[in-house]
Amino acid sequence: MENGLFKAIMATVIGGIILLYLQYNFFEETPHVHVLTIDKYTQFVGIGYKEPTVPRAIKEIIIIDTQTRNLGFEIRELKKYSVAYHYLIGPYGSIKLLVKESNVAYHTGGRNENSIGIGLIHVSGEKYSSLQLDSLISLLANIVNRHNVRLSMIRASSHVDPKKKSDFPNILSYIQRQVKTRVH
Repeated sequence: MENGLFKAIMATVIGGIILLYLQYNFFEETPHVHVLTIDKYTQFVGIGYKEPTVPRAIKEIIIIDTQTRNLGFEIRELKKYSVAYHYLIGPYGSIKLLVKESNVAYHTGGRNENSIGIGLIHVSGEKYSSLQLDSLISLLANIVNRHNVRLSMIRASSHVDPKKKSDFPNILSYIQRQVKTRVH
């Protein structure tokens, strides 16, 4: 077998093994039930937010497509521009808590005081991964249950700022239906 062909086959096999490993770590025994795992102790951005003087009343959740493909790059960009999301979801479904929900994160101009911002590592025109969407649905259900947010108040950043580029409006009704099945 030619050396280049062997390397290509091995890369495909190793990639498949890694994907299976990632899927195993994100799902319980029932493959349709996603485990909500939030990395709470790392990646706090340290900037791009403020501590409010009174407790916040969460009224909406804003989903932002990052227009990047790399979680580390996105965190560096957030720091560079002194902005932040409360949560950032990677392409394989990892959820990073960047700013505590009790704080106001600067993610969508004019809408930060009473909202939670969730960034999705996603570039418009590409597909969202199923792992990423499963994590998003679980996180949204958790937030909706804790803060009693109406499903109609889950919005894409492009809904509140038309200059923002986002594919999220295309899947918003699907996401809302999935979240509804998990709301208590």
